Amino acid sequence: MKIQLDTVKKTIKIEEEVLMGEFMDKIKSLFPKKTWREFKLISGIITEWINPIIYPTYPTYPVYPQPWIIYTTSETHYENGSISSGMTVDYKPGIYNIDFQ
Repeated sequence: MKIQLDTVKKTIKIEEEVLMGEFMDKIKSLFPKKTWREFKLISGIITEWINPIIYPTYPTYPVYPQPWIIYTTSETHYENGSISSGMTVDYKPGIYNIDFQ
């Protein structure tokens, strides 16, 4: 399955037919905290297929590196007598080609 992520336009492109269950499993593994919901799905020809990130069919640890995601820790919050800090997700701008083999 070939997937192209555009983190600027927030689009996901797929070129071929794929089972929804398989597609959702891959998407959920690529995005933390359901952030995939911010992206549009586009079908058709994938352009600019350059330097794909190749993931094998067998699982590895960590499961999938995500070079397009930046994790940042927000300020510490004091709520109801407890201390907590939040983790936010942002995207490195660009187009990322992902090939699940």
